Amino acid sequence: MRNKCQEEKNELRRQCAEDAKEESKACEDRVKVIQEQLTECRDKNLQDTRWVSNPGLLGTEVKAKAVAFSPKNERMAVGELSPQRVVVWDMKTRQPLAGWETGAGAGMPMSVALSPDGTKVLCGTYEGAVKMWDVSTSSEQIFQEPKGRVSRVNRVAFSPDGRQVAAGLADGKVLIWDVSTNTQITTQGHSGAVQALEFSPTSGKLVSGSKDKTIRFWDPRTGRKDNEISHPGGGLNAIAFSPDGKSLASGSDDSSVRVWNAETLAQRRLLPAHTGPINDLAFSADGRQLASVSDDGTLRIWSLADDYVLSSHQQRKAEAVAFSPDGKYLASVVALEGLLLWTRN
Repeated sequence: MRNKCQEEKNELRRQCAEDAKEESKACEDRVKVIQEQLTECRDKNLQDTRWVSNPGLLGTEVKAKAVAFSPKNERMAVGELSPQRVVVWDMKTRQPLAGWETGAGAGMPMSVALSPDGTKVLCGTYEGAVKMWDVSTSSEQIFQEPKGRVSRVNRVAFSPDGRQVAAGLADGKVLIWDVSTNTQITTQGHSGAVQALEFSPTSGKLVSGSKDKTIRFWDPRTGRKDNEISHPGGGLNAIAFSPDGKSLASGSDDSSVRVWNAETLAQRRLLPAHTGPINDLAFSADGRQLASVSDDGTLRIWSLADDYVLSSHQQRKAEAVAFSPDGKYLASVVALEGLLLWTRN
């Protein structure tokens, strides 16, 4: 896919070539100016945003289902498939710090999240378990056991202050717990599976996206619904807040990515991003780029300055994506391939 700079350059060249009244030298000068403008455009927006995969970066192959970075330090959590466990990595040394199996009857890890300070890791599993471990002591806190008629956990999240955790379930439930007391707060939830869940980094509101084609905003203290977006693009699979909390991106079954004003809920952008359902989204730490992965087998990185693709990578169906807070790494989880780490070229 050609980026916006290149398209504008080609259009100006075409206009130049079609202008029969222009002298050859004048046209050449104009093309030179166009080339300078293209370089300036790339320097301004790309800033060397080419990414290359580094399969051996961790020194081992990791079959994964989920990945997340700590917002404030160099730690990465990975939900692994074989064995079914959660491992926290120190990305400075690229060595594992600690790991825990999900436990008997819990099933594979579907979603992982690191606390804001990186000291705790949260996991939601296929059989409905919601667990948290302390990275230093390995102490375990169980919020929900995989017992009875518990639904699959699709997403988990930490609040910005780390005092609450939340889970989005396949049966439409959105559950919130107080970390210090283990007290559960229930919400109205959704009428379809909750596929996306994230706390606002600024307001602390909890936001969920569902197959029922709605994005809902919750007060995490009471569980009360504060607001709702009726999504025009089909069932929701992914949402992501920009680091400043001002923008909310959503990805849906219709293969589009939409960017919303998180305060007014007005739609700011519509990106015809992929040719298959969007599975996950992630903002870069500076908020200038947005990564999207899809069933169509592509990982795409978008410039939010000009709404064009900075880079596009072909792979198998991708299920998760995350930027490291320092901008050094991009992680993606690819079906049948596992965890892929990308670095800037």
